[in-house]
Amino acid sequence: MKSKSQIYSDIVFKHIQSFVAENSDEKMVRGYKSLCKRSGGLMRTVGLIQFLTFLAAKATKESEIHHEHLLEHLRLSLDEIGLIRTQDSSDLLSMVRQQSLADYMRTTNEVLKLLQWHRRIAEILIAGTAEEA
Repeated sequence: MKSKSQIYSDIVFKHIQSFVAENSDEKMVRGYKSLCKRSGGLMRTVGLIQFLTFLAAKATKESEIHHEHLLEHLRLSLDEIGLIRTQDSSDLLSMVRQQSLADYMRTTNEVLKLLQWHRRIAEILIAGTAEEA
């Protein structure tokens, strides 16, 4: 029997490992790592809805495509753990907006846990920093 933390780490590891393997653009991969490192603090500052909206807005720029990857990884992770089942990122935003306060708080807590694993695993799997690319 796996703990919740082990399940989350397995899910996030799988997403980041496939992301790194599929992308040859060093700058984007390192940008993803940098984003993962600061995402937890950003989300604590602005809240879940604003954080997800920020990722979606930044994802529209070609140079900021790593924001789209993180948003998609969070959506897939929430789907895999059974918390929110969605088809795409815009569905995720609308479903979070419609949650009751208790569900919103639970989702916020789970996303923070997922972001902690993103930070840890990105630090391990991705070499260098965004500035070095």
